[in-house]
Amino acid sequence: MKSSYSNEVSIFYLHIRKLLRQSNINCLGTFDVSIVKCEGTNKIEVLSTAGHKHLGGQDIDKIIMEYVLNNFKDFPKNNTKMMKRLLEACTEAKITLSSYETTIICIDRVDSDESWELELNRDKFNELCGKVFLGTLDIVNEALKQANLKENNIDRVILAGGSTRIAMVKNLLKEKFGERKIWNRHNPDEVVAKGAALVANSFLNASSNDNIQLLFNDIVPLSIGQRIHGKLMYFAIKRGTRYPCKAEQITVLGQDNQKSVNINIYEGERKQCKYNFKIGNIKLDLKNRNSRRGYETKVLYFIQKNLKVKTKA
Repeated sequence: MKSSYSNEVSIFYLHIRKLLRQSNINCLGTFDVSIVKCEGTNKIEVLSTAGHKHLGGQDIDKIIMEYVLNNFKDFPKNNTKMMKRLLEACTEAKITLSSYETTIICIDRVDSDESWELELNRDKFNELCGKVFLGTLDIVNEALKQANLKENNIDRVILAGGSTRIAMVKNLLKEKFGERKIWNRHNPDEVVAKGAALVANSFLNASSNDNIQLLFNDIVPLSIGQRIHGKLMYFAIKRGTRYPCKAEQITVLGQDNQKSVNINIYEGERKQCKYNFKIGNIKLDLKNRNSRRGYETKVLYFIQKNLKVKTKA
């Protein structure tokens, strides 16, 4: 299981600011939000996490691509190399529009000296991707609700990830939290990596008197469970549970004289397993091959300090 990037972002913030009081920090990517309480210079408590695991900056690129293809009717969609060049041009356009009002999407033709060219301005960009950007606020509101906090309880909003450079995303956050709280005196592409480096340093130099000892109190970012009744998800450990933690689930045999039981383990929030992510499988050989339908088996779930998931049946 992967942790959210909230620890790394908040550690980087603590390292730079050297806070001497309690603060609630909103660590925000375009589609992932964590609310973290920082106390002193080393204590970090994750209050909530929320996000859309199926969306990211690449989805913005795809929206721009669709717009371009609608204007370039003769563009060779079946040419993999040309489609890759188009994707790169659309990604570059997204980045450019974070700083400038207008950009030109240009792809050279292979069969002539001409090129496909299309002007894209920021207003059109916002029109195309507006629903995606507004979805950021839905995720922010979900994180606030989980933490039982309001906007005025947040001391800082830290932006992480290149897509947080987008002007409309920044403006939406300024309207919600106020411009003073938006802390962007850093490179959002580097903040997670820098925080991770500080974490690694604290582990490597744990015995040093000069090193800050980091104290984490984190939560499970995605629910963990197993498939039941063929397709449904049973949530053994729910999102937001503090770890390390453990849970158990009793399952019953579906038929007589089963030789083994296959238990599929998933993470995610959807009721149907096919929409969640499969992280493992347990095959349990039954000692009693004459077990009748309804025979019980128990699965134990453990989430360790390093967020590793272990199961035992």
